Amino acid sequence: MKILGRTFLWAALVWAGSVWSADCEGLRCYGSISMLDVESGGTVYVGLAGGIAGLTGCTPNSGAESFFTLLPSNPNNAQIYSLLLTAASTGIPVAIVADNASTGCTIHYVNLIRTVN
Repeated sequence: MKILGRTFLWAALVWAGSVWSADCEGLRCYGSISMLDVESGGTVYVGLAGGIAGLTGCTPNSGAESFFTLLPSNPNNAQIYSLLLTAASTGIPVAIVADNASTGCTIHYVNLIRTVN
């Protein structure tokens, strides 16, 4: 019985890790927002649950984890931030695409991904 319980716990942890971790490839990451940091100058740093490992088309900002950057100079800054805030408050996953070869993985666009069952 103990082996069955441990096996179930291990399987549940592996499944939960795959559900909560961001899925990244090239310039795109898909996942749930874990952090929004708004700086006084208007720059917004966006973290995804599980980090953004696998993102290869840009150089992310780093700290405790890696982040995307939304610059105040982005012409759609308000719309993108609104979408990010909606996703963060509702728990709906997003797909974030960064500008190619950008330092800080500056956000090019964001999609809110809601699946209907």
